[in-house]
Amino acid sequence: MLNRNKITIQFIATLSLFVLGGLGIIGVAIISVIGSLWFIFSLSLLYRETKTVKLPNGFVIYSVFQAILFLSLMWSADWHNSFEYILLFFTGGLIWLYFYNFVGREYLEFHFLEKLIIGLVVVFGVLYLIKPFFFGNEFYYKSLFLPSVSNGKHNHIGDLLAIGFILTLYKVILEKKKVWIFTLPWTIFFLLVSFSRSAYLALFLSIYFFVKVNNILEKSKYLAIALFVIIGTIFMIASADKTTLFSRGYFFQSMAGIFYYPFGVGMGNFGVISFDEQVVFYDSSNISTLTHNIVLETIAGLGIFSIPFVVWLIKVCREVWDRRQEKKGLYAAVFICLTVNFFFDYTYVIPTMLWFWFAVLGLIQSNKSATSKNN
Repeated sequence: MLNRNKITIQFIATLSLFVLGGLGIIGVAIISVIGSLWFIFSLSLLYRETKTVKLPNGFVIYSVFQAILFLSLMWSADWHNSFEYILLFFTGGLIWLYFYNFVGREYLEFHFLEKLIIGLVVVFGVLYLIKPFFFGNEFYYKSLFLPSVSNGKHNHIGDLLAIGFILTLYKVILEKKKVWIFTLPWTIFFLLVSFSRSAYLALFLSIYFFVKVNNILEKSKYLAIALFVIIGTIFMIASADKTTLFSRGYFFQSMAGIFYYPFGVGMGNFGVISFDEQVVFYDSSNISTLTHNIVLETIAGLGIFSIPFVVWLIKVCREVWDRRQEKKGLYAAVFICLTVNFFFDYTYVIPTMLWFWFAVLGLIQSNKSATSKNN
C-alpha cells in the first residue's frame, strides 16, 4: 500500500499537471505526453507495490475506442488534429486506470479529490485575478482563466468553479463545516464573471442530483429552494440573448454530417462538416470547428465507428448512477457536473477538465470496495 509521503508526491504531481493542462498556453500534445509518461511511471510503481493493476469496468470497450481513434488517422482530414485527441484520450485512460487502483486507507484519509479541487480552484482563481497585469487582453479557448472569446464575455473558469461550488455544499451541508460558507463568495464571483451557461446548467442539474440523493429538500427545504433560485437566476441572466441548445446549429450539423461522412472526418476536424455548404443545416453565421458536445464530437470524427465510445459512455454512466450514494453523492455529483458540461460546451478539449472527469470516474468505480475494506 502507498504511504502518505508517496500520496503527497502524487498529489503535487497531479495538481501540477492539471494546472499546466488548464493554462491554455502550452500545447495539448505536449501536456498529454508529459501526463502519459507520468502516469505510466506511476502505474509501474503501483504495480511494484501491490503486484496487481486491475482494469475498471468498461476499460476493454474504451480500449477498442482508442484503437479506432488511432486507425482513424488513415482517413482523417487533418491527422495532426486527430493525433492530439489520441494523446488527450490516451492520457485520460491512464488516469482512469490509475485512480481506479489508487485507493486505500491512506488515500481516504488524505482526501485526495477534495484537495485537488481546492488546489485548482485557488490557482485558477488567482490567475484570473492577476491576468490583466500579465496577459492583457489575450484570450484562448482552451484556457481555464483567460477569456475564450475576444470580447471577453465567456470564460471557462466558471466550468471549473462549478465543481468547487459542489464541494462547498458537501462540506457545509453534510459535514457541517460552517467555515466553508466563506468560500461561497469566491466561487459565486467566478461563476458570475464567466458567463458560462453550460456551467450554470451543469451546476443546476448536479445540485438537483445532490439534493435528491441526500434528501436535502426534506431536511432543509428553504436551503434547497434558495440554491435552485440562485443558480436559476444566474442562468437566466446569462441566457437573456440566446438559449443554450437551439443557438448551436452545429449540434444539428454534426448529426447530419454522418450521412455525408459516414466514417467521420477524424477527431478534431468538425470544421470540415460545419463549413461544408452541402451539409443540411449549413449556416454561414453559425459555424464552428468544435461541436460543443463530446458525443457529437466523436460521431463527427469517427462516424459509424463512434459506437464503442457511445456504448462505453452509457455503460460508465449507468455504473455511476448505481454507485450514486458513494461519499454521499459527492463524486457522482462532480461526475454529473462535468458530463453535462461536456454535452453543452467544448471543455472536453481542455486537458484538466477531461482528465479530472476520468479521475473521478476511477474513484467512483473503486470507492465502494475501498470503503468496505477500511470500515
